[in-house]
Amino acid sequence: SAFDGPFCNKVIGGYFEPGTYVRYGFQSPLLAAANIFANMMVPLSHDFNSTSEEIVFSFKTSQPPSVLMYISSYSRDYLAVIIKHDGSLVLRYQLGSFPNPYTRILVKENVANGKAHLVNITRQDREIYTQVDEYPIVRDRISLWGDKNFDSPRSLFLGRVMEIGVLDPEIQRFNTPGFTGCLAGVNFNGI
Repeated sequence: SAFDGPFCNKVIGGYFEPGTYVRYGFQSPLLAAANIFANMMVPLSHDFNSTSEEIVFSFKTSQPPSVLMYISSYSRDYLAVIIKHDGSLVLRYQLGSFPNPYTRILVKENVANGKAHLVNITRQDREIYTQVDEYPIVRDRISLWGDKNFDSPRSLFLGRVMEIGVLDPEIQRFNTPGFTGCLAGVNFNGI
């Protein structure tokens, strides 16, 4: 950890400057193709499709907008946590081919206030539980019309999305210049 004070001394974190990012690759394109084929052969196999995610991370910034976390896939699926221009914190999920992603404002107030914030997101099938800081846990449901699997995860990005391919224009609006601040204690499904 490269930070001063109690926030970053207790957990591993990293300081991001504009344009910097961290990318973690989940699987190669060849393995992803094999997993997609395996799911066509055995549709009920849960080894290759995720019907649940557990995400926890902390951040501190004073500069909106930004993409804090983005999880891409080899399909159209994605998950994004963004800070909008007004400092509000938003979760976006795209599961399957449903045209409109699930969108939830996690915090309406300005989170780009220089204070540490803790984000916890849990999804089980269509149920999503979110909590930020000391706010109460919020339970919500993804539409019954959408898919409930996060298919073929590709990469996890922190700070900025740098991926070849089509990026949702709503995410792209907040992707430049990138996150400036501290991201710490990042955990996605135990990774």
